[in-house]
Formats: sequence, structure tokens, C-alpha cells
Amino acid sequence: MPNTHFSRRTGFTLIELLVVIAIIAILIGLLLPAVQKVREAAARMKCQNNLKQLSLACHNCESSNGRFPIGSQGNDPATGLNSLTKRRKPFVADVLPYIEQDALYKNYDQTVDFNHANNTLSRSQKLTLFQCPSDQTQEPWSPTNDYKGNYGVNWGRWAFFDQGGPTSNPAPLNVGTAGRSPFWLEFGAKFTDMTDGTSNTLCLMEMLQPPRDHSGDTTDRRGRIWNNDSACYEISARITPNSQSGDYGQCIDNLQQGWPCIRDAAGDPRNFFMGSRSRHTGGVSVSLCDGSVRFIRNSIDLTTWAGMSSMAGGEVLGEF
Repeated sequence: MPNTHFSRRTGFTLIELLVVIAIIAILIGLLLPAVQKVREAAARMKCQNNLKQLSLACHNCESSNGRFPIGSQGNDPATGLNSLTKRRKPFVADVLPYIEQDALYKNYDQTVDFNHANNTLSRSQKLTLFQCPSDQTQEPWSPTNDYKGNYGVNWGRWAFFDQGGPTSNPAPLNVGTAGRSPFWLEFGAKFTDMTDGTSNTLCLMEMLQPPRDHSGDTTDRRGRIWNNDSACYEISARITPNSQSGDYGQCIDNLQQGWPCIRDAAGDPRNFFMGSRSRHTGGVSVSLCDGSVRFIRNSIDLTTWAGMSSMAGGEVLGEF
């Protein structure tokens, strides 16, 4: 008899192959959000650790010098004051010895302004401790190549010159000790100044690093840690975190990208302020003056947020 046994084909049919591909696609679709959540959680943890280290650096500065690093030193040239008698110096220059940047600190020339040619090397350094992994902009400000960062100091609920300094012109608002923040122009607080309690007072907050716009415009000051101009790293609590109300100052109006601003065509720093912003979903990371780190939701009550920015206002704070 003839052999009627036929070998069976072991390959996939087209339908079976399509089913397998569809299952793989579904699994990838389910896996990607989980991977993104894990990645963002890791980025947020790294960001909060950076804030922790920077706030501890402020503590060490207070222990060594009797006060926190000053918010900024010297006055903006727009005021017409003589900067020759008060060298303009940013916050980052004073914090360097306490974040294991001794060599960079020694290289920084304290006898000249931050924007002097002697300090070109310092300004061109990208400090990883100031970089949040969630904000991928991270490019130097051009043409002077001042590197930006993601953490700024608590400036209270005020615009840059509202609090003023000993020689501010025009005269600052009558803020008084109660309304002051731990950092501002020519001032760094002592722990004894913080009668609201260090656990109720903001120290450092997140900020974004706006890039050049589509035309290559580089005038946006926000995020410039190697600078002493108004609204570079001085963060105001007059608007809530990630507010769509916009910052006010020398910045690029780019609402779609998450850096809303109201550009001051006159360039008057008396009006300038900048809110806290981040790439984290739902809020920003901050450090308090006791060294702890918190995640503050965008939905925080503005009265509570502003109250957290003063160090001696006696405000009754809501939940944060």
C-alpha cells in the first residue's frame, strides 16, 4: 500500500503570527507607563537628594559664618548704583565650599563681579548637584556660557527689589523682619531669625531651565545660577508652584513649553519675580530650613505657600 502519512507543517500561520505580534504590542503598551513611572520616581528621588545636600550646605555655612549664604550680593546695574563698592556675587559662589567644590571656590575671583573675565571658567562649570534629571534642557546660557541649574533660593512672596537691601534705590517696600525670607539681596538669615520655625520655612525650591527660543533668543534669565541679576534663581512665592499665571521679567513667553512669562519690555527689575516650577507631575520638590525635603502639590493654597516663604511672619499654615 502506498504510504499515506504526510508530515505536518510546524510553522506559524499568518493569523497566529499577527496574534502574537498583537499580544507583544499590548504587553509593551502596558509596560512602558510602568517603566516611565519608575524612571520618574528615580529622577524625583535624585532631585530631592540634591535639595537635601544643598540645604545641608546652607546649614554648614551658617555654622561656619553665623548665617546662611546671602541670596545675592551687590545691586543690579539697572538701579544705577555703583557696583565697584559692592562686588556682585551669586548665591552659588558662597555655597561652593560646602558642596565639595573647593577647587572651584578657590578659582572664583571674589575681588571682581561674577561676570568679569576672571570668572569665565567658574561660570562655564556645570554643577551636577544643581541639575534635576527630570529637566532635560540643561544647556549653558549663551553667549557667556553661564550654566543654568534647577534650584533657587526662597525670595519670599516679593519681586526682586521689593525687599531691597541697605542701599537699594528706590527704597524697598516696608517688608520688615516679619515678612523677610531666609535669603535676599545682601542678606542671609541666622537660625535665630527664623521664629516661624525652620520646619515651616522654605529654603530652596525647584526652577526650570528655559532654553533658547526658536529664533535663538538667549535673553531668558531664569535658571541662571551663575548670575546675580534679578529673577535668575531668586524664587518668589507670590504664585503657586507651576502656576500658569506666568513669571514677570526678562524672559521668553513660551507657554506651551511650560515656561509661562509676562515679558517686561522695559526690563525694569523692580517688577521681576519668578515662581517655582518643575517637570515632576503635580508639583515641585522643595527643601525646608531644617534640612528636610518635601514634595509640594500645585494645588497648595497660595496663603499657605506664601506663609511658608517668610521666616518670622507668624502665619498659621494650612496643610502642605
